[in-house]
Amino acid sequence: MVNIDKALDKVVDWVVTTAKKLFAKAFGKDKKDERTDEQKSADLTKGVAEAEALLMDESISATDVRAQLPGIQTKYRLTRLALVTDSKAGDDGRVVIHVRLPSLFL
Repeated sequence: MVNIDKALDKVVDWVVTTAKKLFAKAFGKDKKDERTDEQKSADLTKGVAEAEALLMDESISATDVRAQLPGIQTKYRLTRLALVTDSKAGDDGRVVIHVRLPSLFL
């Protein structure tokens, strides 16, 4: 009986460990950001440039730009990439890119 209990405990431990790893992979919490500060800065610059290029393209609506931002955010591993209305622009409703990259230059 003791051997069966030990075997069952090992199986349960394996299942729990495997499930935790799968959830971590599914939600992206198992990977550390191994990029250097220079690489993070370069990705930040590239992500902003790509988003601004979309924003400057007059044939693309702001809604279409917003729809493409999650892909850019994922591609360059940015924490936040969004369009926001510039409050300093007054009534002209100018839209700007808001971007954030975690732990840059820390």
